[in-house]
Amino acid sequence: MISKKCIYKGDIQKPILLVMAAGMGSRYGGIKQIDAIGDGGETLLDYSIYDALKAGFGKIVFVIRRDIENDFRVRLFDRIAKNADATYVFQEKTGLLPSEYLHFAENRTKPWGTIQCVLSAEKHLTTKFVTLNSDDFYGSSAFSLITSHFASSPSHAMIGYYLKNTLSDNGTVTRGVCETKGEYLSALAETYKIQRVSNCIKGEDGNAHSVSLTGEEVVSMNFFGFNNNVLPFFKEYWERFLKDHAGEEKAECLLPSAVDEMLSQTNMKLKVIPTTEKWFGMTYPEDKKQVHSSIAALVKSGKYPSTLWERK
Repeated sequence: MISKKCIYKGDIQKPILLVMAAGMGSRYGGIKQIDAIGDGGETLLDYSIYDALKAGFGKIVFVIRRDIENDFRVRLFDRIAKNADATYVFQEKTGLLPSEYLHFAENRTKPWGTIQCVLSAEKHLTTKFVTLNSDDFYGSSAFSLITSHFASSPSHAMIGYYLKNTLSDNGTVTRGVCETKGEYLSALAETYKIQRVSNCIKGEDGNAHSVSLTGEEVVSMNFFGFNNNVLPFFKEYWERFLKDHAGEEKAECLLPSAVDEMLSQTNMKLKVIPTTEKWFGMTYPEDKKQVHSSIAALVKSGKYPSTLWERK
């Protein structure tokens, strides 16, 4: 049984895992956050949370949509809560909106993006925290790398993946391509519609201009580690976003864009920690079979036990 104690390496408080699980799954066609892919009914998130607890995280905070609460509890949360310190909050279309902006939420079909997601959980982010997507598999070493960083450094950080290890066989992906100065991130450029084309990798920049990529670029997968002193900046960024984009029904306030602005406008630094882990995820319906096979292979190799959790 993984320990639930909240202290590690002396008096340093364990980091919090913030799971961003309020997505709509429009390309996947279902609630991919809680879709079973393990032989015992485990979701992809079960494996990430198992890795996080093993690496020394102290608490799990989920951000979900209110309309999936019942399924979320039955298919994931209740078993996690039996084995870890876990809670959840809701991200809603009207969440964190000042009264003068509420009418802009009426025609939206989904919440406002990952910055709103993070701020929805603010009261629980009492120490350093790590964000991750609910539909991505990050690999166990990523969690160990970020906790090792936090144990020795006060700086923000991110786990960087090589682009060639994050491509989908079933469609295009969006990635934040990193520019660095030494070990630290200097800029983060969202690049869209990335896919292999013959022997090349192509994508598009924010202006829909074609971009050629090598596959060796380090990219962000939203696996960020933050000291919670970043939250005031995220609040200011959210307020500026509403002022400029609240009237756009599909506009989203995104974490990579906020990080890019944080680096250009403040003296905060963010260390890039590269990993050779290979990503897989639940973006398209066709991904499920491949994800199931990949998890089964990891279980067979002994990377994960056949049963992750105690059944109390």
